[in-house]
Amino acid sequence: MTWGTWQPTRLRHTARVIGSSMDTVEIQTDLGPGFLKALGNRQGEHALACELIGSSLAEWIGLPTLDFTLFQVGADQVLLLDADEKVPITQRRRAKPGPAFLSRGIHAATWDSLPPDLEKLDNPHAIAGLVLLDTWIGNPDRHPRRPADASFSTWQGQNPDNVLLEILPKNRRRLVAMDFTVCLHCRGGGLRSSYEDRLVRDDGVYGLFPAFEPYIREPSIQPFVERLRAPSLPQDLVALLGRIPSEWQVDARTRSAVATFLSARAAYLVDNFVGNLQRVAPSTGQ
Repeated sequence: MTWGTWQPTRLRHTARVIGSSMDTVEIQTDLGPGFLKALGNRQGEHALACELIGSSLAEWIGLPTLDFTLFQVGADQVLLLDADEKVPITQRRRAKPGPAFLSRGIHAATWDSLPPDLEKLDNPHAIAGLVLLDTWIGNPDRHPRRPADASFSTWQGQNPDNVLLEILPKNRRRLVAMDFTVCLHCRGGGLRSSYEDRLVRDDGVYGLFPAFEPYIREPSIQPFVERLRAPSLPQDLVALLGRIPSEWQVDARTRSAVATFLSARAAYLVDNFVGNLQRVAPSTGQ
């Protein structure tokens, strides 16, 4: 489903506060369940922008995504962001009014980091696309950069919980791209107003779990690499970045820097992604 097709307008009730770094709240809307990331979260406004950018680029490059949209939290709505119910309600943090990022709930489970679940995938080719996407946008929050290099990223922990598998009939699974709040080399939770050439030419690979390697072969890689060649990319990035609400405090200079970085990074990866991948994991890309 394309951006903007799923558009709930009413929050019926809150199901639970998940307690993630983004203070994600599971809610029920007039169009079913969803997961809301609101203003007032601990990571700040730019983390919301990263989520929107990453989800939009996942859709653009051809990966399955959760349906996502913007949802207006009203001044009269009380959304608690603290998961600890021992804290008195009067002392618990609340979502601020304004536009929030909302993704649609589906019947799914996070990956257990073991290979057997990957064998159930109806779309194993999407693994290559997800790794390319994470590498394009510098997202270390699924699997950190390989090889490790603190000058690019200090993230070290693997996070298979950020690999979402939709549960299909007959015990099958579908990989769905989600969770991009730590991408684009954010510094202290903020997007950059300029990107050095070394970040454009970063030869590391992001999001590459060892269990993913058997599924990353040239036939699965090439359609996603070819997508990065699209002549419309610069214009598409301008439109995509135009989705970011002004309340999320991403100024014009930063939007321009992000668009310029993503265009230059895409051109670099068209020529270098497969070689970089094979250097890190020699069995891939063949």
